[in-house]
Amino acid sequence: MKQLLLVTTAISCFNVFVWSQTCGEGDYDAEAILNGSTWTVTNDGNTVYAGSDMLRAMQEAVGSLSRNRTRIERVLVKGDGTIQANRSLDLPSYTAIDVCGTINVTGSASGDNAVIRGRDVHDIEIENLSVTGAPYFGIFFRKGYNITLKQINLQLSGGLGIRIDNDPSGSGNWGSTNRVKNVRMDNVYVSGANNHGVETYDVDGLKIGKVTARNVANCGLILNSTINAENRYNRW
Repeated sequence: MKQLLLVTTAISCFNVFVWSQTCGEGDYDAEAILNGSTWTVTNDGNTVYAGSDMLRAMQEAVGSLSRNRTRIERVLVKGDGTIQANRSLDLPSYTAIDVCGTINVTGSASGDNAVIRGRDVHDIEIENLSVTGAPYFGIFFRKGYNITLKQINLQLSGGLGIRIDNDPSGSGNWGSTNRVKNVRMDNVYVSGANNHGVETYDVDGLKIGKVTARNVANCGLILNSTINAENRYNRW
């Protein structure tokens, strides 16, 4: 039976983050690979970018996917790198990204920027993601449906870990029927946030495997106006 969960206090779960054993395995439609100090992006054997900018490499890899696609295409990012806190990787619909490495966020954060974000998108998968530094958001999605976060490791020194909402402050959307639908979080670890670890607003259909929050300023997990939420371990 599904549960209606409204959590307004921090969650402490004694779970250990385990890196996905399948990171970097399988078939990818585009790849961004770091060799020395150079990121090389390829798609179908063609080089579409070579340079030192990690965010640019990720953007070029995502941008090289099929236009007007109706199925998920996958991007591999392999290597450690740095991005600025006032910039974001925006994912379009039908995109999966697998980051085998750590993204360090530097500089001053600005509103609504995130390491990975999406607006009005659907059929999104973040398979593996590890982030350090102080982003505004580690992951941010506003509106949409079918959003899956698999192995997420956010060891931060500020910011908010994950936020998924339907723009609750805009046009009276709080608690509206225009909810984000079908969100899945398999294994999320957040530490060091100076806000919430994981936050949702107006989500209908949330499945959580594990959320582990350590040393966050506010709630480890807070579900605002979120319905049909369930978790595997029932540690609320």
